[in-house]
Amino acid sequence: TGSHTQRVSQLSAQLAQRAGLSSDEVELVRLAARLHDIGKIGIPDTILLKTGKLTVNEFEIMKHHTTIGVRMLQGGRTKLLQMAEEIAQHHHERWDGNGYPVGLVGEHIPVVARIVALADVWDALTTERPYKEAWPVEKALSEITAQSGRHFDPVLTETFVNMIREILLNPGGADLAESGERPSLIPQKHKEDVSAFSEQMRGHGRTGRPIRSRVFSTRQRRWPSPSDTTTARGWGKV
Repeated sequence: TGSHTQRVSQLSAQLAQRAGLSSDEVELVRLAARLHDIGKIGIPDTILLKTGKLTVNEFEIMKHHTTIGVRMLQGGRTKLLQMAEEIAQHHHERWDGNGYPVGLVGEHIPVVARIVALADVWDALTTERPYKEAWPVEKALSEITAQSGRHFDPVLTETFVNMIREILLNPGGADLAESGERPSLIPQKHKEDVSAFSEQMRGHGRTGRPIRSRVFSTRQRRWPSPSDTTTARGWGKV
């Protein structure tokens, strides 16, 4: 959705800045990240909006959105389109080499794609989708951390988690938008979670120690994880 792409755009730019990219590169990331899923225009709605698990065949079709995006963006002469093509193709690669469409490993994955991968998964976790409810913020942070060195660049993961924690510690600053057109980095549904979580964080300081809060345990349900099945609609289909 438009809100998803804008949140991913803003988060990616914030992470790019903290990762040391130049101001020009940060602005390019902010704009190019909006096109990360442009290839989904070629995926049938019956798959995109399916409320249950994807079959093996459906999941293979879904993975084609990366290569469709490349075909749509390839040949661009501007730095913006070239970066957008790189992101569209590689934002589903994994640090451990088990991603798609190429199976790149570690630093062979373009850094801008590694950045967008984190922002994309974070937003997929913390927002409601046709196939899942929004994950609680604490659960999402734990999952992102657990995927460090597996799905995500370990250094970028640490930077990203610290960035999100800073946002949570300052709920009033969760809307890092510079204008009304840019949405909150934290979905509206989680604003109460953010306030409660920030209080928990203040109680533990900035040590990064596990937070044992009851705030997010009101629903006794099992949230799907990537290990459930490769075709499960956990957070793997973003």
